[in-house]
Formats: sequence, C-alpha cells, structure tokens
Amino acid sequence: MDKKIAIIIVSYNGKAFLFNCLNSLHKQSWSNYQIVVVDNNSQDNSLKVVRDNWPQVKIIANSKNLGFARANNQGIDYALGHGADYIVLLNQDTVVQPDFLASGIKVLQDKTVGLACPKILYKNTDKIWWAGSELYRGIKILLKPTIRLGRHIGKQKNDCYKYSQITETDYITGCALFTRGDVVKKIGQLDQTLFMYGEDVDWSLRAK
Repeated sequence: MDKKIAIIIVSYNGKAFLFNCLNSLHKQSWSNYQIVVVDNNSQDNSLKVVRDNWPQVKIIANSKNLGFARANNQGIDYALGHGADYIVLLNQDTVVQPDFLASGIKVLQDKTVGLACPKILYKNTDKIWWAGSELYRGIKILLKPTIRLGRHIGKQKNDCYKYSQITETDYITGCALFTRGDVVKKIGQLDQTLFMYGEDVDWSLRAK
C-alpha cells in the first residue's frame, strides 16, 4: 500500500454531487492517495463544498471551461509531477465503494493491463450503466441509426454474477478509469482536440 494514487475529478457546476463523491473517497481502505479537483470555472460554488469540507484536496481552478480532456490532463500533469504511481479519473457524480481503489490497483498489478474500470451501476439500483464496452467496427457502424462509436455492455440489465468477472473490453469509460503512471508516459495524455466524449475511446485504443 506504499504506492501512491492520484484521483482526478473534473468538476463543472457539480455542487450537488461533489460532497457525496468526496465523502465516499474518504472511506477508502487504501490510504496512500491524493485527490485533485480540476474545476472548469463552475458558477455554483462547487469549490466551496470542497474547501469547507476537505481542505487537504488539491484544487486547480480554471478561469474558463477547458473541456474534459484538457482539464484531466492538468490533473495528470500535477499527479505525475508529485510522484503518483497510479492515476484514477473519476466523474464528479459518482459514489464509490470502500474497496474501490484497492480493487482497481489489484487489477493493474498485471503489467499487460494498461487501463481498467469497475462495473458501474445506476444510483440506488441494481441496474448496470457500464460493464464493458463494444466498439463498433465495419458494417456495424453503417447499421446504427445514430452517430455512436460503440455501446455499453450490460446497460439497463440487472446486476448479476455474469457481469462481475474481470474481462477484456474494447474500451474503458472515462467515468472511473484506472491507469499507471508508466502507461501515461508511454501512450501520452488525453487528446485535447476532443473537448468532451471520445477521448476515453482514443486513449483505450492507444493503450492497446
């Protein structure tokens, strides 16, 4: 447990979510971690929630909305510059279990794994939001009625053992993404030309 984890949360008008998110992180079984909140010029006093309750959290406050990828890269720069061995990207509207960090790091002990993500459920239900991803290829792209890169496996299905096993997936969602510092140094940071959405797919393909 001596390895250091940096948890990067990009916030944008997330006052309604941040308290629960940070509160869940402060119940982790893994103790060596730092939380970095990168705020994209929120107008709802989001950062007051952080400062009033968790003064130890590192805050990077932007004067305008820089987008998801660029803001996460700011956090990644800070994390790598302060000796983080592992990096976690986490959405502001998530609530995590006490073994969230320990379980994610355990998977990344396998050096053939570059990115990892936990199963994600909708709030207060046993319905799945994400349990893996399928990336559309070839004819499937043309057959889809909407412009999408892929789909979430298990979405809206009831949680069960079938979706509780470690498995390879086409891409990792940026909602709760684990990686190692050495992986980021090798594949580079998120593509900042993608303001929001798609950057996690691009990162996953580069990692593979």
